[in-house]
Amino acid sequence: MKASLPLQKYLIPFFTILTSFSLQAQITKETYQKAEYFLTDNLQKEIHHLEVNPNWSKDNASFWHVTYTVKGKRFFKTNIEDKKTVEAFDHILLSELLGEKIGEVVNDKDLGFGKIDLNEENVVQFEWKNQEWRFEEEKRTLTSKPKEKSERTLGISPDKKWRAFTKDYNLFVENLETAEETQLSFHGKKDFEYASYLGWGDIIKGENGNRPERFMVSWSPDSKKIYTQI
Repeated sequence: MKASLPLQKYLIPFFTILTSFSLQAQITKETYQKAEYFLTDNLQKEIHHLEVNPNWSKDNASFWHVTYTVKGKRFFKTNIEDKKTVEAFDHILLSELLGEKIGEVVNDKDLGFGKIDLNEENVVQFEWKNQEWRFEEEKRTLTSKPKEKSERTLGISPDKKWRAFTKDYNLFVENLETAEETQLSFHGKKDFEYASYLGWGDIIKGENGNRPERFMVSWSPDSKKIYTQI
């Protein structure tokens, strides 16, 4: 016991120092802002051609990817056979046509969509502002139509007999023949919903801001199992 007293004498000031340091080392808004700079979406605007995430054509003969260049955000197409990579379309022309359609200036350096479809020869298709767009560069034409709603098919099993959905933060399935509902999860709560996720790009304003609705399930081919996340 006598030997422990000197140790106690030094430990008390030591823990006091640690506690004081911990309080001073709270993460500040400025720290978050500095960390945010190193997220890929921000960093690639200064480090050009940072990565290539290929999106393959149906015949696997080519792929497209999107990245940032000295000219801003650009979509590229790569042909495997001739090993050539070129801009997938005229970004300036498309931005001008989009501007005419919506009556606003559209910045060709940062087009507001991130996915395109190049499976049709000389045609670029994409979704933007709840519209499905079709750009034919050679004809210099741009047409659009309302985006088809997918609520009825979202969560439907391959055999068309079940529908997965969320209610009260939990995952349910409905038998489409009998309308009977079965609850699959029981511990979901606000901010910890089943079959939902929070993306890196999602912005939640305020401490009690609402999460964006991001329902996500994937059925097995035999319609007997569901893959999802919490």
